[in-house]
Order: sequence, then structure tokens, then C-alpha cells
Amino acid sequence: MPRNNSKEYFLKVWRYVEDVRQSYKKGDLPAVVVVCGVGQKKKTGKSGEFLRKYRRNMCCQHICNALARLSQIEKTWYDSNRKKHTIGTCAENDAADEVLKSIPNQRLSSLNFSDAYRPRTRRVIKYCEVCQKTYGL
Repeated sequence: MPRNNSKEYFLKVWRYVEDVRQSYKKGDLPAVVVVCGVGQKKKTGKSGEFLRKYRRNMCCQHICNALARLSQIEKTWYDSNRKKHTIGTCAENDAADEVLKSIPNQRLSSLNFSDAYRPRTRRVIKYCEVCQKTYGL
């Protein structure tokens, strides 16, 4: 999967992380944020948002089907990167959902993701096994 490693792109993602840090109260920060895109179309995602959309039936069915192939959404998943993980909570799902709403016929493996960042610490977070399998990361 091609990645945009340009300094300009990195700075845009970093500004987004800083915007999230400043726009939320300290205890309400999302655990992880990420940017997803295809070509010039870029969308942001926050952990937990996709699950909220899923519960209201407002999410992309293509992503739901891909996640369901691994396990039931909202079910606990244990993997080598994280001891315990809930299917559907990742920021990657939210960002991909936003991109697929505007460009619906994209393959999940063709989506490009920035590094995932934890806004509270500004550290890069590894992609979980679920996202690696779902999006080919």
C-alpha cells in the first residue's frame, strides 16, 4: 500500500493531532486519531466514532461486512499487538467510513492511512491486527 511520506503531509496530520488536543477537554480526548484518503480526498477519524455510527445504522456496510468476516462487531478480540480490543472501535474504521461515503466504490485495500496517533501523548500507535487484516496495512 503506498504511503505519503512527504513532510507537507506529515505536518498536516500533525496539525490535526494538535487540533484534536486543543478542541477536547483533557479527559475526553479520543484514544487514537488517523487520516485516511484516496488521492486528494482525505478524511479524519477518531477512535470510538465508527461504533457510534454502527449503533445508529449510519455506517458504510462495506466496512461492516469486512469486519464481520473477522468477528462480530463490538465483540472482544485478543491479538498480539493489544491484549484486548473491541471490534469496530478503531479510528481507521471511522476515517475509512468517511472516505467511502464520498467515494463509495473504493476497495478497502486501496485506502491510504497516516500513522495513527494518540493525541494525549502525541505518540505513534501501531495498527491493530484487525485493521491490518481489514485494510491490508
